[in-house]
Amino acid sequence: MAARTVRTRVATDADLTSVVGLWDALREGGERLGPFGPPTTSEELGSRLLTLAHDANHRVVIAEVEEDVVGVAVLSLLPITPISDVQSVQISYLHVRHDRRRRGVGGAIVEAALAFAMDTGADYVTVGVFPGSRDTNRYFARLGFRPLV
Repeated sequence: MAARTVRTRVATDADLTSVVGLWDALREGGERLGPFGPPTTSEELGSRLLTLAHDANHRVVIAEVEEDVVGVAVLSLLPITPISDVQSVQISYLHVRHDRRRRGVGGAIVEAALAFAMDTGADYVTVGVFPGSRDTNRYFARLGFRPLV
């Protein structure tokens, strides 16, 4: 079977239903996000995503395989610390559909974050991962990410 190409792009207003669907899966997936999780209603999530989509310091990025949305993340241009002049692109809420994991989707989203960093002149790319999320921490360690704090 031929390899399928993963393509990333900035989400548009037309992608809202697909993106909300991915986040619904994230919320229902048993992940222990607590107060860090997405809003509890699809309407509130949609409203926040639209706000981010129209803010130059943020990108809502989706990953597609054959026009099927299979991954999402929010990329934010922020100082690396609240009092620093050094800019970073923070990857938040990276989520890949369970049936598409281990096929390069997460890596493609990280590449999109690197491109955003280059576009904006950010010096670093960071990702927020819960310390107890061993698989997620291992995944990002394999990509070269190291703990900041």
